[in-house]
Amino acid sequence: MNKYAAEVGIAVQKAVNDAGAMGPFNVNEMAGHQERLIEHIQSAIKSKELSLEKEMRRQQAGVDTLDEYGRVSKICKDVIKRRR
Repeated sequence: MNKYAAEVGIAVQKAVNDAGAMGPFNVNEMAGHQERLIEHIQSAIKSKELSLEKEMRRQQAGVDTLDEYGRVSKICKDVIKRRR
């Protein structure tokens, strides 16, 4: 998570810089500028979110193995036996 938190921060800063978030803006155009900036930021976050989800699935696949399920199942059965 720390890795991706830093990457999200960098991506958001880049999105703000790329969007030209510097003013001054006409007050009548402010809502449009805000909406575009929000879209840029959300897009930057979404791209990092997709990378995070992909890595989480890859790492979880390394844990979700038949051997691991067997190991956990044995632990659970042993705990149940001890409680009886």
